[in-house]
Amino acid sequence: MDKKTFVLILLVILVFSKLCTAQNNQEIMDQEPKYNGKDLIKFNEVFNIDISNIEQYYMSSVGSMDIDSDSNLYVLAHYDYKMMKFDKDGNFIEEFGGAGHGPRELAYSSRFYIHNDRIYIFEETRGIKIWDLNGKYIDYIVVGRNNGSSSNYKPFGDFFIGSYELYEGDVLNADFTAKYKLSVYDNNIKVINEVTELVVDPIELYLPFYYDLLAVDSKLKIYYPENATEYKINKYDLKGKKQLTFGRKYDRQKYSKAVHNYFKERGFDKELKPGISRNIPRKLPKYPPIIRDILVDDDDLIWVIVGEWYEDSGKRAGISSTIDIFSSEGEFLYTFETDILTSRSFIKNGMLYSQPRGENFKSKNEDSCIRVYKIIKGF
Repeated sequence: MDKKTFVLILLVILVFSKLCTAQNNQEIMDQEPKYNGKDLIKFNEVFNIDISNIEQYYMSSVGSMDIDSDSNLYVLAHYDYKMMKFDKDGNFIEEFGGAGHGPRELAYSSRFYIHNDRIYIFEETRGIKIWDLNGKYIDYIVVGRNNGSSSNYKPFGDFFIGSYELYEGDVLNADFTAKYKLSVYDNNIKVINEVTELVVDPIELYLPFYYDLLAVDSKLKIYYPENATEYKINKYDLKGKKQLTFGRKYDRQKYSKAVHNYFKERGFDKELKPGISRNIPRKLPKYPPIIRDILVDDDDLIWVIVGEWYEDSGKRAGISSTIDIFSSEGEFLYTFETDILTSRSFIKNGMLYSQPRGENFKSKNEDSCIRVYKIIKGF
């Protein structure tokens, strides 16, 4: 091979390598939705479960929900220390659990996941308790504390994807920075690959809880916000390599009057005093975080809950949420508003599972029912 041919081949390889890198780090922003028109997404209610049903079952609140391979619904009533099981039509089957630290008991549990028909119950800052579908103890994974902060780990067979908070600074006086570290872990919750780190100012901490944003598609691609103040979602592989950044045109809107009044009721406009919890900021936040939650449906479409939502007002104001839908390649497909998507809602088997909306279920805008809807897409 002569020198000119060698140089030409080398140049071709370099150009091809740069093109591949560019494709793997593609950024798609400032988009308009591909589909327009009303009612391209419809929700037909299949059944509901009134958690205030004292005669048959009762839950003071819902911490988390998931379904098994037969579409039986499991509901964690974390303040009541029990797990409720319903069939695919919403009929009550059984409950198990109870307060305590025993193998079949619950303590400090606010979320769980079902994978391969095993229930993984996360006990805050302590560990992951594993049950079978009848509440029989299988195993326990010790997690431990991360600087006194919260964390969340989702099972995927022989590994977990998880995130936890890390505080740097004076937490008691809210003079600190919050970091959310997203990683892939082995079955002993040891880091395999670090995926990304999100830095958030304390004033942005009211909602969402960024450790809850664990959106993973069927190809095990991870979707996570780039930050709290821009409409940017990054797509990563399991090795932590960023493959795509996407979003849309978004004008950040201030909180509504209803939400602002609720903040004042909670004392958010008062100067923070030493020793007060970090959950009370020094001042009223002007804007809601942009990305509140990310869901992935059965077609690997990415559902993004954006801006102000009902939980900003203590679940009392009847506020609708904006939902944007993207393809897994970042194309902006559709946007609509609804009041039925709640925190820790999830989509499986073409169904949306929505938690109760309310605190005391006394006002007309509050709803004590878990509601399950069939999703009908018009595109």
